[in-house]
Amino acid sequence: MKSEKILQILKILLSVFVVLLAGVIGFTAMTWMSVSKQNKQLSEIAQQFKQDPKTKIDERAILGTVFIERLDLEYPVIKHERETDLNTTICAYSGPGLNQYGNTVIAGKRSKGGLFFTDLVKLKTNDTIRVTGADGASVTYRMTDSYETDRGDNSIPARAFEENVREITLVSAAAGKTKQYVFKFVETE
Repeated sequence: MKSEKILQILKILLSVFVVLLAGVIGFTAMTWMSVSKQNKQLSEIAQQFKQDPKTKIDERAILGTVFIERLDLEYPVIKHERETDLNTTICAYSGPGLNQYGNTVIAGKRSKGGLFFTDLVKLKTNDTIRVTGADGASVTYRMTDSYETDRGDNSIPARAFEENVREITLVSAAAGKTKQYVFKFVETE
């Protein structure tokens, strides 16, 4: 009699576990599909921008695009004006501007689903990115350094600035985290 009750309780627990597992798998699949769809839409907007530089995102002008070769990702870049901009795409956060001499910082969020700059940690020294400006000109940059720093480190735009050198710094942080990842790129010759 006791063993039947234990068996019945185990069956109930197993059923609850299976239902929870199915829910987690379903949620994960839905999140992945949503992120994949958004990544694809942003890539399409980046391609459309190359054909028509007047293309906009949420009524915001696009400054250019960043193509990350190793990750096969391309995103449009908008000017960072408000915190919610980082929910839309990657943003030119500070500096002289895309493909200008000096150090331009481009910020992007990290998310569990793989959106924006989540996979930048896969980059290695000497990997390249291609930045295309609103004028259609593209510049290729090579990664020279990457590191982790405290979120909100305001010294990033000033680091490694050299006159007559084009630099791009990609900065990536996840919501609620205290650290951010920094990736330094210098124009290839």
